[in-house]
This record gives sequence, C-alpha cells and structure tokens, in this order.
Amino acid sequence: MTITNDLFEAFLRCPTKCFLRAEGTLPSGNVFADWVRGEVESYRLETTTRFTKRLSPVVPFSGLLRNIDFISADWRWAVDATVRAQNLESRFHAIERIPSSSGPAQLVPIRFVRAKRPTNVDKLMLAFRQSLSFEYRPLYEDLLKYILRRPLIQIDETPVHLLDRNGYVWVLTSLDSVFFLYRPNREGAFLAELLRPFRGVLVSDFYSVYDSLPCPQQKCLVHFVRDIDDDLLKNPLDVELKSLAQEFSDVLKPIIQSVDRFGLKKRHLQKHKKNVKRFLNSVQSRELNSPIANGYKQRFEKTGAKMFTFLSLQTK
Repeated sequence: MTITNDLFEAFLRCPTKCFLRAEGTLPSGNVFADWVRGEVESYRLETTTRFTKRLSPVVPFSGLLRNIDFISADWRWAVDATVRAQNLESRFHAIERIPSSSGPAQLVPIRFVRAKRPTNVDKLMLAFRQSLSFEYRPLYEDLLKYILRRPLIQIDETPVHLLDRNGYVWVLTSLDSVFFLYRPNREGAFLAELLRPFRGVLVSDFYSVYDSLPCPQQKCLVHFVRDIDDDLLKNPLDVELKSLAQEFSDVLKPIIQSVDRFGLKKRHLQKHKKNVKRFLNSVQSRELNSPIANGYKQRFEKTGAKMFTFLSLQTK
C-alpha cells in the first residue's frame, strides 16, 4: 500500500476515515467537507496557473521527480510534482531548486493555501443552499414531468465555466416552462432515457446526438439560415452555394408569408409541401463541385425533411 498525502492528512483528522480510505471504502458524503476540498483544489489550480505565467518564458518541470532529477537536473522550478520513496508518495504544489557551488542544491517546497479560511457564514450559506436543493427537488422533478407532457419541447445545450471545471447546461423548454440540467460534458446518451415519456415534437439545432431520438423532430431553421448566410459572406464567389441558398430562400419565403398572414394553420401550411419535396429531390439529384455547397447538400439529404416537420403537424 502506498501512503499518499490524502491518506496522511486523513489519519491526522480521523484514523478510522484513513483506514476506510486506504481500503477503498468511501465514507458517507459530507457536503461541507466536499465543498472545502473543492475550494482548496480550485485555489491550487488557479494559483499554479498564475505562478507558471510569472515564470514565463521559463517552463517549470512537472510530473514525477526521480532520484536522478534531484542530483543532476538543471531545472530551477517544478509545479505539481510528485515524489516517491518505497511505499511513500508526496505531491508538491511547487518546488524551488536553488543550485549551490559548494554542495547539493537546496530544495524549497511551496504549498498554495488560501489564507482566508471558511467562515461560519460560508458554512451557513452552504447548508442553506443544500437545504433549498432538498426542498425544491420535488418541484424540479414535477417541472420535468410537466414539460415532457407538452406537445412541443425546444432543447439546446451550452457550455458553462465553473471554478474548478467546465461542464454543460442542457435546457428544455415548452411554451410556458423551462428545465435546466447540468452535465459534466456534451455527451447526449442520457437524453434517450430522459425523453422516453415524451410524445410531442422536439425542436433542436443540428447537433447529431438529437438525430437518434425516436420522437418527431423539427430542426431549427434560424440555425440553418445563420450558417448558410455566414458561408455566403465568406465565399461570395461560390456560384453553387449561392444558387443553393437562393433556391432555399425561394422555398422558405412563401411559407413565412403564409404564417404571417394565416398563422400556423395546417390547411395553409400543407400547400407548401409539394414545393419543399420538389426542392429536396432536386438537391439530392444534382452533382456539386463546391465542397461547401456539397456539405449543404449532405445536410439537406440527412435532415432536410426535419426542417419542415411543422408543415404536417400543426393544428387546424
């Protein structure tokens, strides 16, 4: 067994907890202790980044320090360094190596510790937030159930930057409610189970993870128009792209005019289905030389029908 910093610090606080941690048996969660550890690690990462920038252009050593590194190495600074000896292991936030002409180099360990300790107010605020999460958990779950019963859901995801890590917030909204869900990454495998009770139409962008969901889908036309407009500005001489964009505009404009005049009435919207089908078939049958225009051809082949789902599913 290797005795690490975490084990030694756990032993100083509680030998029983140290034994459980050494055996790989995690003790019951302590919200405040977890929060303190997160604050300490966040401060260490932030300070290490600032410290490394101050050393620039010198690049400090990082990683496992071997015996030979202490004797013959020419490094002056080390950050996030690990030292091992037999069954002992220690992790140093930083080390300064001061060479000496008359003897071995002097090693000065550095530890990044926030001077301000958590106050009673910090503890109370943490407990307050935790109690609120327990209090509103049933409402949070009922809100999701309510949204999943709606005939339409709009879904999107956006990155968030926390103190010690990055993640993603997924947003589900009906016409009158919003549900937020934090996830550590952008992987969407969880959506199949989350949306399993949903029987309505899902409105989304063109992120491929949504394509595998079994419910009817409407792709966001605003996203598509923005993409093709951006490419037209960047490639004004691409004739095939310009022609494709013009034809798409000729199909979309009458639909928008119909919605402006009659609203989302099925008997008016379904009149545009023939033009849409004709356009999609035309795009699928043509050969394009422009890589960008060919990319849009592939998008139309893959999701073109889902761009116009609303033509068939609106109420009378």
